[in-house]
Amino acid sequence: MNKATTMNLSYAEKKQLRTNQVRRQKNLLYISAIVVLSILIITIAVKIYTNPNKVEASNTGHYVYESILVEQGDSLWTIAKEHICTNDYSIDNYIREVKELNQLSEDDMNAGDYIVIPVYREL
Repeated sequence: MNKATTMNLSYAEKKQLRTNQVRRQKNLLYISAIVVLSILIITIAVKIYTNPNKVEASNTGHYVYESILVEQGDSLWTIAKEHICTNDYSIDNYIREVKELNQLSEDDMNAGDYIVIPVYREL
């Protein structure tokens, strides 16, 4: 409604218009909040279910974490090739998890260091 039209309305009609306007604004706020929360929940669910480092136990075995001694000439690549034994991991994902477990930024291990690695064990 324009200003000229609202000037001809009674006090009760103006109050009703304002009440309706406030109600519409509240409804819009509630709907916006629901949409934002829904998007947030969907984003978190997608992130959880598409995590490339996710380790799941199969019916015939499970993962355990084992500490190994780094020997002269070892790299994350050689350790991954030696210890990866299922199709659950790509070598890159295995190396990424080893780096996370041991707080390594690069392949900065020395002979004599101990590192923790995931190992698949048959039941």
